[in-house]
Amino acid sequence: NFGLTTPLPTVALAVTALVGALTAVFIFQSAARN
Repeated sequence: NFGLTTPLPTVALAVTALVGALTAVFIFQSAARN
């Protein structure tokens, strides 16, 4: 549980980028379908 004592901004950035990419792909596919 070292994430609480030692913040990992790199991991946080990676997770945020991954979620953002998945959301962008989902929105793009939904827009392309209509």
